[in-house]
Amino acid sequence: AEGWKAELDRRLGEMERMDQETLAELQRLRKRTGGYWIPEDAQMPLRYLLYDLVRLEGEVKRHFQVEQEILFPKLRLLNPPPAVPRVVPKSD
Repeated sequence: AEGWKAELDRRLGEMERMDQETLAELQRLRKRTGGYWIPEDAQMPLRYLLYDLVRLEGEVKRHFQVEQEILFPKLRLLNPPPAVPRVVPKSD
């Protein structure tokens, strides 16, 4: 049971680190685009791209918030799965 809990904690920690890396990348992208600023003379493809980046950032942040506030805490409260009895076939 302890090994199961340690493995769960390890995997959740890995996911949390990945989330932080993703947020850092989004922050760098926001900085590089001047806060997703759209120049007055920008063509439509650039306008759509920047608009979509704003939406993507919001969706990713909401996803991570759900993970951090709901999913991960509930997973950490789980009990280990019951042991599955090993079935050994009869030998004749």
